[in-house]
Amino acid sequence: MKVTVIIFYAAAICYHDGVTATESSEELGSGDFDGIAWNGVEEEINILEDAQARLSGGRNATITKYPFMASILVNNSLTGGGIILNKKWLVIGAYSASFADQPSDMLVRVGSASSFRGGFTSKAKRIVKHPQASGYRHDLALVQLQRTLPFSKHIRPIKIGARRPRTGATVLFTAFGDDHQHHHPHQISDQVNHEHHEPGFGVLKETHFKFLEYKKCKEYYFHLLQFTKFSFCTEISNTTAPESKDFGSPLIYGKKAIGVFSGQWHDKPAVFVDLTQEKSWILKTIKK
Repeated sequence: MKVTVIIFYAAAICYHDGVTATESSEELGSGDFDGIAWNGVEEEINILEDAQARLSGGRNATITKYPFMASILVNNSLTGGGIILNKKWLVIGAYSASFADQPSDMLVRVGSASSFRGGFTSKAKRIVKHPQASGYRHDLALVQLQRTLPFSKHIRPIKIGARRPRTGATVLFTAFGDDHQHHHPHQISDQVNHEHHEPGFGVLKETHFKFLEYKKCKEYYFHLLQFTKFSFCTEISNTTAPESKDFGSPLIYGKKAIGVFSGQWHDKPAVFVDLTQEKSWILKTIKK
């Protein structure tokens, strides 16, 4: 992420080939299907191993480990990440969506640990930003796909959580980041190459943070950039941080998505949209 500008911005998996479902029963798709929803891998955390991984800004991950992850590309540029809700819908960041003048400008890639090759792709059919999105407040959007996702061990939905952890709890962050190892995670060059031919860019990565609840994070932000009770944060880390292509990428706790990355102001904690408070809007929108 850039320090000088505002940036709006999850072991075994078991797949049952015989499971079928209607789209209506998958509306938070993710949530209601044993054998389809991602079953989680983060409950056994090696703190020492993760601390070592943070020295390079997080470690590379496979798509079978986090098959709910999606790359969001607009006009061939990676603008952020997203999560699969069901066979037709994803959650992304509103800021990522803002780059698309029309839905067909957006390409979604799933089933691949690379943002620019492999997996399954679909153009967006419809993009619905939260009607009250402003700054960090309600900084999320829903994407309806033109093509139906073929669920497999590489492509599956994730549940949205119903509760937030306590401050200090370890949470998992996954995103399509920069595989380059030479810079500090808080420093991104002003000359980032967005094209798909840049080696190592748009690679699925994982790391862990410490959760920071709203009432403690507001001491840093007050009402800056519309920071409200619909957001929370993660504690500042000197070894890893979300970056400029991580908008909309998920924060995971208890095998469920509890937030998506919204941004970070200078050296303050990273801000996430609180998905546990957005579930009703998401379901209502998908039903329309």
